[in-house]
Amino acid sequence: MAISEKAYVTQLSNYLKAGDNEKAKETSKEFSEIYPKSFIAHFLHATACFRMKEYKEAMVEGKKAFFLSGGKDDMVYSAIVTGSALFLMGDMEGGRKFVSSVQIEGDEDLEKLKLAFAAVTGDAQGAAEHFKKLLKLNRDAARRMVGKILK
Repeated sequence: MAISEKAYVTQLSNYLKAGDNEKAKETSKEFSEIYPKSFIAHFLHATACFRMKEYKEAMVEGKKAFFLSGGKDDMVYSAIVTGSALFLMGDMEGGRKFVSSVQIEGDEDLEKLKLAFAAVTGDAQGAAEHFKKLLKLNRDAARRMVGKILK
């Protein structure tokens, strides 16, 4: 008898909270193999891989989660994990293209990521656009983000 999705999620949440990232990665890989069409299985696998600094696998699993997502929040979370993994892998152009393809408005963290990618790839127009959007969402966050980029 297969373990239920709910049981996997509970166990993985416990592993991640405890900082047992290796066990979380092992278990989430098993979870995503048993439930290949489950957003949460791939998202948790991406999260565990990200924490283990295995960014390539985190990116692959994050993209799977993104395409399996069932709503705005799921899309945003998986896009952030995927984009962050691409950033840390040094794939700035791939990351910019990926996060730019995410057509969700009004999420502060996603706008920060889009702004960062636009800035590091030399897309001044895109950076200005995302800065304006971030200003509307959170002026302080926009100012802090620009301060980080200009350092």
